[in-house]
Amino acid sequence: MQLEKTSIERFSHEKNDCSVLAFAHIFDISYERAHAYLKSKGRKDGKGFVTYLVLKHPKSLKNEFGKCLMEIPPTFIDGRRYRQTLRVFVREHKTGTYFIRINGHATVLKDGVILDRYLPPEGARVLSAYKVI
Repeated sequence: MQLEKTSIERFSHEKNDCSVLAFAHIFDISYERAHAYLKSKGRKDGKGFVTYLVLKHPKSLKNEFGKCLMEIPPTFIDGRRYRQTLRVFVREHKTGTYFIRINGHATVLKDGVILDRYLPPEGARVLSAYKVI
């Protein structure tokens, strides 16, 4: 997997802001605007955020940013939900932009490259993924 370290500056007091960084990347907006938007939706400074609270309202994202996210349906094998590893997801999605939730973290995949502060573990299971449309 290839990582492109983000050049987006975070607020000095912030931590656990992977969702803010991800929103800045997928909607091509400033960190400040992404931070303010997620804060308006209930994110607390310095705390992680349950992003599905925002993602379940794609029309509001479209109205706010001009883009929305479409959830990629999960894969089922023998009636059981199969969670791909991040490595497999990256290999199968070489083009396009995706918001990816893994355990305790959110990241962005853009044209086969992870945009983040660090490279998440390749073996991490993808909990959910959304294509930017």
